[in-house]
Amino acid sequence: MRVSDVGKGDIFLVDDNPNNLTLLYGILKTAGYQVRVASSGRRALDTIGAYPPELIMLDIQMPEMDGYEATRQIKAIAPDLPIIAQTAHAFNEEREKCLAAGMIGHLAKPIDPQALLELVREHWPARIPG
Repeated sequence: MRVSDVGKGDIFLVDDNPNNLTLLYGILKTAGYQVRVASSGRRALDTIGAYPPELIMLDIQMPEMDGYEATRQIKAIAPDLPIIAQTAHAFNEEREKCLAAGMIGHLAKPIDPQALLELVREHWPARIPG
């Protein structure tokens, strides 16, 4: 068993941009988190019920299903699952819209690695050391 299996649970990254997935995956894996990825909200929903993560990083602008709709559907399955939005829109109105949709945090792109890790630690479920 690896140390990261014991200390930290997993984060589900959902983004349709492979470059964003690669960047976020690298930052989080280097910090010791277990990470899974999906390229769409629909694909994420297909696996969340059977294998729920500890936290989701969810892109807002995706084809097929945007982050707002994905959040609504995820919350219907797992109401306490923390979801952090990742979006190119840094405006306060976008942040407020994300929070109103049920997300617990908002991270603007381009991603600042330190801000990402601070936000994940801030909202990490209490039962898992972060």
